[in-house]
Amino acid sequence: MAVVGNNNLTGTSWTWSGLTTHSCGCIVGYYGVGNTGYGVYDTTAGISTRSNASGTTGTASITTSLANEMVIAAFATQAGDYTWTSMTTATLGALTSEENSGLTSYCSIGVGQKLSASAASTGASSATMGTAGANQGIMLALQPLVAYPTISIEATWNAGTNYTTAQTTTLTATNAQYNFDVTGQTTWTPSTLANGTFEIEAYATTVGGAETVSLDYLFATVTYTTNTPSITNSPSSLAFGTVAPGTTYYANGSTYSNPVTSGQCTFTITNSGSSTVNIALSCSNATGGNIWTLVSGTPSGDQFKIIAVYQGENPASGLVLTTSNQAFDTIAASGTLKWDFEEITGGTGSGKTGTFSDSSTKTETITITGS
Repeated sequence: MAVVGNNNLTGTSWTWSGLTTHSCGCIVGYYGVGNTGYGVYDTTAGISTRSNASGTTGTASITTSLANEMVIAAFATQAGDYTWTSMTTATLGALTSEENSGLTSYCSIGVGQKLSASAASTGASSATMGTAGANQGIMLALQPLVAYPTISIEATWNAGTNYTTAQTTTLTATNAQYNFDVTGQTTWTPSTLANGTFEIEAYATTVGGAETVSLDYLFATVTYTTNTPSITNSPSSLAFGTVAPGTTYYANGSTYSNPVTSGQCTFTITNSGSSTVNIALSCSNATGGNIWTLVSGTPSGDQFKIIAVYQGENPASGLVLTTSNQAFDTIAASGTLKWDFEEITGGTGSGKTGTFSDSSTKTETITITGS
């Protein structure tokens, strides 16, 4: 037995050691036969062979394991009359003759076949010889080539302009879930995974006649890591000392130039992470004794205002802090941001009104948040 692809089978011959009489042989070819590994025949059913004395032909039954297997029974004898008739199996019935030839005076071969519509016992094979004599029989079943459709998956990250390389899987007759990994085919970001940008396309390729491919569901699983900022601020505190109503105090001790220079910045925020960090600032009310309230307009008695600036910024564009987070600036991975702030106390003078209601020490907390 041999598996032949698109090439012809040529040069086949048989030899027998010490043969002193005549011999004969034949080749019968079949297409559409399963060719997985070396199992072109049904190994579950096996091959049935038998040598028979005069008056008996054929072999014992085999049992096929798949539907539509081709059952082949062959008969051979050294009798001179090469006519083989009534080739049959007990269950399948009459076989179609595919070969019936030989050397008139020496030997003959008969080959019959029939398709077994379902997995079943074939029954014993038999045939009628033109001239009775000792003979040999063999019976086997060829499994059909089972070709299933394939399903292919592609993903796009820019609404169809580009797609990942198609990944294809051969389907089976059993419901199954298939997973396809497209992680390494582009740089995935939140924007490339947005609705209307990220899409998955599935298509099936059928084999032979009309087939139905059913797709029950299609979903995407996104595995991601969150950007956990690692930031520090130095120095972590600053004392202004005694402050007067209606006065502006600078953390660095003096007014800012335009733009703000590095030397005018008291604080440094360091990003120790591997990703860009967005920095936001907020400030609490001042505690200790009577509370001072943080305001964004002109402060009056028991009120104050904070304006934060960073290196390179026009101080007129500084961020007026509130008790809620507000975007301040961004810091690249492993980068730093130098910054400073001014505090304006409420009270008398220059349009301000009121005085402090007590002389207790006040504490304000500026919170720096990275995201």
